Amino acid sequence: MGRVLSTNDAPVANEQVNLFKGFDFFNAKTTFTDAEGKFAFAAVAPDTYQVSLGKFESMGGSTQQSVSVPADGTATVDFRTEAAATGTVSVSGAVTAGGKPV
Repeated sequence: MGRVLSTNDAPVANEQVNLFKGFDFFNAKTTFTDAEGKFAFAAVAPDTYQVSLGKFESMGGSTQQSVSVPADGTATVDFRTEAAATGTVSVSGAVTAGGKPV
C-alpha cells in the first residue's frame, strides 16, 4: 500500500508505480494510483526489489529506490523527486499478500 502526493499534498491520480527485480522487467508488477493517490501490490514474495514511478520506457529519468520485503512484515519506501509533469511527489508503500502484510 502507498500513496503518491504532489508538493502541495494533493493526491496524484493515475501515476504508474512499478515493482521489479534487477532488470527482470518481464516479471515486474505495475499498478496505478487511484483518485486519492493510493496504490498497492499484492502477493509479493520476500526479497529485494526496485520500486519506481513512471513508464519503463523512460526509466532513465524515472525515480526509483531499492526496498527489501521481509518474510514477516511490511516494506515501506518513500520518494522525493522533481518530475516535470507532476512536480515533487512523495511515495510510500507497503507490500501485502492475501490482504495481509508480508
